[in-house]
Amino acid sequence: MGGMRWPTIGICAAFTLLAACGNGIGLTGSGGGLTGSQTSVVQHPRPNGAPDVVIFSVSGHEGAVSAFACTSGDNFPYLGEPGSARAVIEQTFLDLGYTLYTIDFSDRLGAHDTNNNGAVDAGDHLGFDQLLFEMQFVFDNYIDGIANPTRIVLVGHSHGANWMHLATAAVSHIPVDHMISLDAICFLWECELSTEVADWLQTAALNPLVDISEPCDSVTVQGKSSLQDVKDVVFDHVRYNIEIHSSDFFTSDCCSNTRLDGTTTDIVTWQSPESHSAVDAANSSAMTWVVEQIREIDANR
Repeated sequence: MGGMRWPTIGICAAFTLLAACGNGIGLTGSGGGLTGSQTSVVQHPRPNGAPDVVIFSVSGHEGAVSAFACTSGDNFPYLGEPGSARAVIEQTFLDLGYTLYTIDFSDRLGAHDTNNNGAVDAGDHLGFDQLLFEMQFVFDNYIDGIANPTRIVLVGHSHGANWMHLATAAVSHIPVDHMISLDAICFLWECELSTEVADWLQTAALNPLVDISEPCDSVTVQGKSSLQDVKDVVFDHVRYNIEIHSSDFFTSDCCSNTRLDGTTTDIVTWQSPESHSAVDAANSSAMTWVVEQIREIDANR
């Protein structure tokens, strides 16, 4: 699948737009900093043109990750391609009558970042840094102090699902309505990205719930005898988690998600018969099951 070049300024052209542009969503992070804020007690209606739902998709590594040559140079936001998962999720919410924006992100720290050999990654696709700013913008403008807030939906595949879980740890003041984990993988993520993320954290205005530079085997979960990957943890500000495991022998999500207290409240997990690289296809049985879960959640609100 070919990658799509995304602009890096906050205008409507930067999005797959499925509602009136309204106030837009700002890639510059103009909605505020990332340090978090107390939720406003004043409740206002959502601004005109603001979407009911914002979908942020985070794609995984393009191709195999080698332990001898960790690199993210070829990564691109494939979940936004026709025939991939985001289009199916997008259509599901449209069919349910919601207006929405979608933005797609790659398996990388940010646009123009470098990989672990110091080379600048190919392309300027949006990454984790931009995802956090977009989440903050939505919070500041469409959630905080809003009586009928916009709902954030995160969807991630493979290493992208790992990034997605890290985002919920990094900006824990921002509520997430749906987190859709498609065969989340931590394997070799640290090899590729830990040093870069650790350096970035030195200047980022963040207070993450966990160390997001070393997310593998790092979280204590009540009732578990071993440390859990962040990708297997659903924090309390995430309302619903829909999780897919593939049937690959070597590359698959081995562990069902749980909350920090060891419970699985509002978490559903299903093992797909498809491979790791096929669960995100629009016509997969995995995505059929995901759509069923979204519809069931909506019906029971």
